[in-house]
Amino acid sequence: MATVYALAGRPDRARAIVAQYATEVQDSSLQRANQPDRHNTLAEIALVEPRPLDAVSEFRQGDQLPNGPASECTDCLPVNLGRAFDAANMPDSAIASYERYIATPNIHKFYGNMIFLAGVQKRLGELYEAKGNREQAAAHYLAFVDLWKNADPELQPAVTAVKQRLAHLQDTEQHQTVR
Repeated sequence: MATVYALAGRPDRARAIVAQYATEVQDSSLQRANQPDRHNTLAEIALVEPRPLDAVSEFRQGDQLPNGPASECTDCLPVNLGRAFDAANMPDSAIASYERYIATPNIHKFYGNMIFLAGVQKRLGELYEAKGNREQAAAHYLAFVDLWKNADPELQPAVTAVKQRLAHLQDTEQHQTVR
């Protein structure tokens, strides 16, 4: 619930739930087993407050247990780090993390892709476009358009906007080729 409150923009309520858990749950083995979830919740709180570099640290801690990875979700950390680096205005790190998310194999990726992939593709297009890398921007914009080509009507304005960005990139490319 604390994570839900953080995602809803209520870090105060999220912190209260984290504090309540810490006082009510006295079993040290249960606390230890739930440490990754606690760190991921603190990361979401940090993103909202906004303290994105604290979120980076918390997301990294949320991905590990003393004896190895915290879960089988191998692509959770890269997408979360991408979000945090993006919020910290660190585009190169955001790009690297988002690209790692796309490239990371995961048996459960179907579910993660339903939630994140289209947004990651669109954001990568924007980040690459801002850096002047029209080829990579176009590739990610095209991937977004392909993913959302049959999206619900209320989502189609986002597809149209990305198609306009693609047209602009192509126009810019043609003008530079002519010169």
